[in-house]
Amino acid sequence: YAYYYSGIGAGVLIAAYIQVSFWCLAAGRQIHKIRKQFFHAIMRQEIGWFDVHDVGELNTRLTDDVSKINEGIGDKIGMFFQSMATFFTGFIVGFTRGWKLTLVILAISPVLGLSAAVWAKILSSFTDKELLAYAKAGAVAEEVLAAVRTVIAFGGQKKELERFEPLFLSW
Repeated sequence: YAYYYSGIGAGVLIAAYIQVSFWCLAAGRQIHKIRKQFFHAIMRQEIGWFDVHDVGELNTRLTDDVSKINEGIGDKIGMFFQSMATFFTGFIVGFTRGWKLTLVILAISPVLGLSAAVWAKILSSFTDKELLAYAKAGAVAEEVLAAVRTVIAFGGQKKELERFEPLFLSW
């Protein structure tokens, strides 16, 4: 059995590497297109639009939001499909080997699914707050760093730190 399990392990290793590689390659291509379209969409805006939206916040959003999208569509989609296949295969094997225990697990599954959904909703709200606070803090940081000589010349470091720090505490 050792050779049998070693062969299965090697096959899974190769298949997992190929899976992750292709999903990350596809995600990289999509992210490139999203960044390009985001930049073109900003460039098509009228001048008054920039009075309402901070340029530094847009730059931070371009970087961070697209990175979050990349994290979501990269290898995680492949892992989702792999998990679903494992789930269904596990139930098939479970029903063929021990149907009584499988029925008990199946009865508890809705409770587990509901708790996972509630937890995902809570995490999503925290992520939204984090992204908003990070975008605002990034805008302030970019503004200060662009004029760092002026800030230092007039001794405004403390004032800028006081302006910057509450943005991280808000989320």
